[in-house]
Amino acid sequence: MQERALRKVLLIQAIEETDRSGEALPLTERTEATRTVIGNNPPNVETQAGPPLSSATEWFLIRRAEVLLGALRARSPGIDHVLDVAGGATTLGRSTLVLAFVFGALLSFFDGARGGINIFAAPLVALMVWNILVYVLLGMRYSKSRLESTAAGANNSVTVGVAGPLPGAGSTPPGAVSSRTTGATGSVAPGAVGSRTAGASGSVSPGAVGSATDGPWAGRAAASPPTGVAVPLTALTGPTAVGMGFVGSSWFGRFYARWVRRRIDKLLGDSTRFNAPLAPGLRRFATDWWDLAQPLFFARARRLLHLSAASAALGLVVTYYIRAFVLRSAAGWEGGGAIGSQAAHALLTMLYAPASLLLGTYIPAADDLEKLRWSAPSLSGVGEPAIWVHLIAVTAGLYIILPRLILTMLSAFRLWRLSRNLTLPLGVVGYVRALVAAARSGA
Repeated sequence: MQERALRKVLLIQAIEETDRSGEALPLTERTEATRTVIGNNPPNVETQAGPPLSSATEWFLIRRAEVLLGALRARSPGIDHVLDVAGGATTLGRSTLVLAFVFGALLSFFDGARGGINIFAAPLVALMVWNILVYVLLGMRYSKSRLESTAAGANNSVTVGVAGPLPGAGSTPPGAVSSRTTGATGSVAPGAVGSRTAGASGSVSPGAVGSATDGPWAGRAAASPPTGVAVPLTALTGPTAVGMGFVGSSWFGRFYARWVRRRIDKLLGDSTRFNAPLAPGLRRFATDWWDLAQPLFFARARRLLHLSAASAALGLVVTYYIRAFVLRSAAGWEGGGAIGSQAAHALLTMLYAPASLLLGTYIPAADDLEKLRWSAPSLSGVGEPAIWVHLIAVTAGLYIILPRLILTMLSAFRLWRLSRNLTLPLGVVGYVRALVAAARSGA
């Protein structure tokens, strides 16, 4: 089930199961919503022993939740705000991006220049070194996770049976999902999701859930996997679960999640004062969603950090352009006795070579660079800044902005996959059974 839909379902479930008397959500509205969605044919909605639910059951839950949310909005307009806040800390995201841009803008003034633009652009070099270090660590983590996935895949596999048995093998009941390694014996009952290790024996009873998997088909009731497809266990989470993580994203992910929780708790405090019957359901929803949405919070935190790094580089570039074309700052450098014009030419060539190639320009020769030295008599501050800020901008784009945007897109894709394949809590199954049983009995 997709993230937004699951948030609505869990919210309605939490309100119904904590508001037995119907103060916040009248019982008649609940019954009417059920009848409105499934009409007079409740047996069409399946009540299997465990997740994943069928597409018809998911549709029933989502549509019914939307109907009840429409009724709740009339009495509690802030209910949509609770759902939005639970989806992510948008205020934190915007604030972080703005602060990163301001940080980059301020950083451009710390280039050691005497009122001008230092062509060595020390702030740019500092950002480049940091980002390249991050890329290296990301690559190392990704390679390590790939190796671990390969090693684990040699010992563990999942056989998914849906429409029928594998050729030459025993039958697997429809809907059963089981994972077995070498030497595993026993049976899996219909609707069970189980996991067995090497040498394990026995059976998994109907409705039992073993090791949780977040596979490419998890949570997709409408799209069933091919019969008897063997998939490594590690492929169900994918190496990107660890390898695409941003260095430092663990602490920021926890901070991001705590920020969301504090925002929700504040809303709960307000609801207690203004809508006391609804408060227990909101608290229950906050707890259920908090436990379920941790991977989403961490994925959003990684995406935000990548965007923030790009925003800092963008702030740096924009401020350099302002200094060059608005403040009319001249370009130059100060080597003193520590560095000569020949060494300066070599260092600048190393720093700006890719940008120089793309722009079709050349780094000035050593003699020309000597004229830009601020310590040179009567020549201080005579350098034209345009070409240098263009080189700075293109270099920042190549080493920081473009790679970070690519990593942002990868993180966004990871978040999209997670949001479309959330595993339903086990309590939802009992909730569906109760709803369908009430509809069949005419309650």
